[in-house]
Formats: sequence, structure tokens, C-alpha cells
Amino acid sequence: MEVVISSNTEQGRLVLTDNTPGQQMILRLSLGEAERDFHPWDTLYAEETHAPVHAAFLVHSWACDPCRSENGIAIARHFLRRWPEGPQAEASDLRAMESHRTALKAAARELAMDTPPLDKMSIVDRCILIRKMTEKLKDFKADSVHAYVLRMRISAAASLIQVDYQHGRVP
Repeated sequence: MEVVISSNTEQGRLVLTDNTPGQQMILRLSLGEAERDFHPWDTLYAEETHAPVHAAFLVHSWACDPCRSENGIAIARHFLRRWPEGPQAEASDLRAMESHRTALKAAARELAMDTPPLDKMSIVDRCILIRKMTEKLKDFKADSVHAYVLRMRISAAASLIQVDYQHGRVP
């Protein structure tokens, strides 16, 4: 079984497939000659938010799109069930996800800080942004959608600083 989740020249191709040695359903990212396999609990970076997300969240979001076929949803469920603690794609999830996605997009628009993408910012600018977002975080209840969006963005900025540090790109 194989189903394409997304495909473009810049971000590569994401495919749900069981074409693996153990026949386990995985999410495969192909970019040029390179390929990497992800389990539902593995973390990748979402292009829109530059934030770390679990592979299960990407597949769940894809499965919850109202135009998905039953076959596509069944393949997504097969992948998601490998991680029972993670998001699932049951009928109630499909309805709730659309509402949640709308709230996240609205919160992200409200919290837009007129900054370039995190990977285009200098380390100093990322540190300043983390401080601003941490201060703004105090304005929201811990379990609010706005707090979630801010925590994810803070985490993404901190992760990029860590990567720069590990590769000796820290001034």
C-alpha cells in the first residue's frame, strides 16, 4: 500500500507506505536522492510554522481533510494505530480536527510577529524572538490554542539554535 501525502520540488515527497523490510506502515520523506523513514512518534519540521511536529500529526491532519477517500483514511488509520497514545483518525476526530485547525490558524494569524521564517533569521534574532514570545506566553492560559502555538514556535526557534550550535555556526 502506498499513498502520497504531499509532493513538491522544494519540500520533497511524503508518502505513507508499507514498502519496508518489516512491512510496517511508515511515512517516507524523499528529497532528491535522499530518503528518510518516520514512525508516527518521530519528529519532523512543518514548513508552514517551522515548528517540530510528530509524523502522526501530519498524517492525522492529512486524513482529516474532508476530500480524503475512504481508502486514504484507512491507510492513515493503519499508520496512526502504531502509536496508540498519538492522534487517531476516527469519525469524531475528523470532525473535531477541522474545528481545531480553524482555531490554530486564527491563533497563528493573531500572533504573527512580522518576522521572517525562523531558518532565515540570525541566531541573535531567534533569541530575541524567543524572549518576546516567552513574554507574550504569559498573556494566555496554559491550555489555550494561543499558548500552544507560541510554545511550538519557541521550541522550533530553540531547536534551530541548537542545530546551529552543533554545527559550529554560533558566533
